[in-house]
Amino acid sequence: MSSPQLEQQQQSQPVLESPDLQQQVSKTQMITENAISEDRQLKEKPYPTGLAQSEAITRYASEAEIKYEEAPKGTILGATAQILKSGIGTGILFLPSTFQACGIALSITFMVACSIVCYFCWILITKIIRFQESTDTKDPTNRNLTLEACGGKLYGKSFEIFLQVCTYFYSYFTCFGYAIFIYQSLESTFPNHMITMAIMLALYLPLSMYKRIDKLSFFTYIALAATVVTLFVIIGKSAYVINTTDVQYSKLTQWDFSQLPLQFGVFSFAYDVNGVYTEVHASMKTKKQFDYVLLYYLVIFTSLGIFVGFIGYVAFGADTQAVIFDNIGSMKGVGTALAFLYSLAELASILLYIFCVVKFFDRMINRYIIKDTTKYMSLFQEFTTRAVIFFSFTFLALYVTQINVIFNIIGCVFCTILTYGCPIFLYFKARKVQDRILKSVQNGDVEKATEQAKPSIEFLSTNIWIYILCVGCLIFGLLGGISGLVSSVIQLQQTGLS
Repeated sequence: MSSPQLEQQQQSQPVLESPDLQQQVSKTQMITENAISEDRQLKEKPYPTGLAQSEAITRYASEAEIKYEEAPKGTILGATAQILKSGIGTGILFLPSTFQACGIALSITFMVACSIVCYFCWILITKIIRFQESTDTKDPTNRNLTLEACGGKLYGKSFEIFLQVCTYFYSYFTCFGYAIFIYQSLESTFPNHMITMAIMLALYLPLSMYKRIDKLSFFTYIALAATVVTLFVIIGKSAYVINTTDVQYSKLTQWDFSQLPLQFGVFSFAYDVNGVYTEVHASMKTKKQFDYVLLYYLVIFTSLGIFVGFIGYVAFGADTQAVIFDNIGSMKGVGTALAFLYSLAELASILLYIFCVVKFFDRMINRYIIKDTTKYMSLFQEFTTRAVIFFSFTFLALYVTQINVIFNIIGCVFCTILTYGCPIFLYFKARKVQDRILKSVQNGDVEKATEQAKPSIEFLSTNIWIYILCVGCLIFGLLGGISGLVSSVIQLQQTGLS
């Protein structure tokens, strides 16, 4: 309501006889006019140049600006493609060697068990995130939460920092492992790894400038198609070897528990999409549909992983290499083409995993170093940040060749914390918050109950089995992670990194 309209309304109202009431009305009108003026200034004031949109909304947390926030637009198809591309990476190429080490029956059993445990853990975490978001829909910092942000809301800043460190280290070293794989895959074509690095950089930098993960969907579709083509060729070559050789099925290992600790991290890493799945969840238009995304991913990956692991081991037996590419060979140039295709796919995985890392550094630099800057200066800062991060893990990858040990350590340490450990801690705290909300309603605290009940809160299940399953997942992760880490350290002492 503008100032002239207020004056006209004031003239049309009856004169109040009490001086106190007249003073109160004048004060109310003055507050209203000031609020209108501030609201108009906020609408005209642009977001700070160089800040991510979410950061700008945090700094200017008024309803006038919040409504301009771009709503998430992710779909089931796009989210499934991103999760599949993140999950179906280098890990699946190690499965034939894990089948050789642990045996066919044990590997299939363990993969099914891993998929069930991962589904429970990730579904519970996303439900906790949606519960936390629904408790206060007006707070712009309580929207589109990731795992780290949700942990911070529930436990405070220290826990958020801890989760950030785990997530960013996991994502960073995953990209480091993928870089090793790309170097090794293209070594026959480009013996000089600097050439490979330059090609990766030319593709990586422009695409890494996107501020939203769903913007990478088109490149993700291309990379996912390259992954599928490569895996089908590997399956075809393995089937051809089986058909043309005398496979002695009786000599194939079925159960070997002694090798399971050394392979635990590889199994966990093969499934793991930490650092990506809550980012994808936050980008979805309808977040409840993310439950289907996880189900589709785990069913597809488990089926494909079992098939690739089984047929690769049967085809090459005791000669199965750590990476199945080494068994495929050149195939008159087809193997070289596959190496390029899969390297392209792994570059897409690097873009997805490094997304949360570069976003974090952008936010920190804008908050503490470059607070007010021009558009071009901000662009230069973002470009430089991404280039420095890229060169750090690609140069490190030049001097390391034991990729399977790296992936096992990543799986044993960070997957155990983020996948198997987080659910019970987040659920315990979220249940306390939920109990306080319900108690305030039951006690008839009208003011607090009304305030809490305004949002459509997505309450969590209070079944005791949730706690029991969370404890089971934690024990599963701790036992496997500790034993796998010890085995990996022993292997490193014997062989070294290079």
